[in-house]
Amino acid sequence: MKLVTYEAGFEQRLGIWNDSKGILDVAQSARKFLRRDLPRDMLSFIEAGPSALDAARALLEAAPREAWTASAGVKLCAPIPRMRKNIFCVGRN
Repeated sequence: MKLVTYEAGFEQRLGIWNDSKGILDVAQSARKFLRRDLPRDMLSFIEAGPSALDAARALLEAAPREAWTASAGVKLCAPIPRMRKNIFCVGRN
């Protein structure tokens, strides 16, 4: 399972990438097929922990072929577009 951040319209969303099927919107599909809320962005998904990952795996089996969007016209973004904190590094010999 490959998790991606992609652009849909004017917003960025969390999706599951599949080479043959395309992209599945995680939050929208989870509400529709699992009757459960899942995060809309990668950072929130990571913070949700193992239960969110298990739900995403269940979503792969629950979502029908029609729920997937063809990947040809989708713009992929950085997985985590904006960090919540600055990262500082110090080099030292």
